[in-house]
Amino acid sequence: EIIIPKPASFKDKDQQEVLLIIRPEHLTIQEGGDYKGKVHKIHFQGHQSLIEVKLSDGFHVWLYADGYRRLNLNEKIQFSINYSRVYCLDEI
Repeated sequence: EIIIPKPASFKDKDQQEVLLIIRPEHLTIQEGGDYKGKVHKIHFQGHQSLIEVKLSDGFHVWLYADGYRRLNLNEKIQFSINYSRVYCLDEI
């Protein structure tokens, strides 16, 4: 599960759920990162790879890694999210 702090700019301060857009380039593989998952698929794209990561709750997220970085299927990784680049599409 990914829980992201609610920005102070939200219109309805009591609203608990929102629809978010997080682009793959705003997630970074990082030792000691806030989130954990397992490499589910690797899509090599030359200078970078699009990595599909399966979280423990069954949800999937995608992130980019440098093309030279060696990752294996089912490898456990940690990653961080650049919160300033998360987009709130709608308050629900």
